[in-house]
Amino acid sequence: MIQRFQLYFPVELYLRLKDAAARRGTSIARFVRQAAEKALADDSPGGADPLDKIVGKGRSRDTDLSYRHDKYLYGWVKDVPPKKKR
Repeated sequence: MIQRFQLYFPVELYLRLKDAAARRGTSIARFVRQAAEKALADDSPGGADPLDKIVGKGRSRDTDLSYRHDKYLYGWVKDVPPKKKR
């Protein structure tokens, strides 16, 4: 359910919102709702995890990163059996 209410923005801010929403192909209302959701999520106890911003940024040819992460992060390998290939 959506609760309707009225907001007042300075003209310059309104124009910036309108432009940003248009660039994203969305309405001003949806753009403002998404911004509010993000602001509230970042404001929650513990806040947003700063590491979330780097998830998916890197590419690698290594196919065993999740399995042998200690090797890649710390330079050593735990005593774990090698992953079986299918």
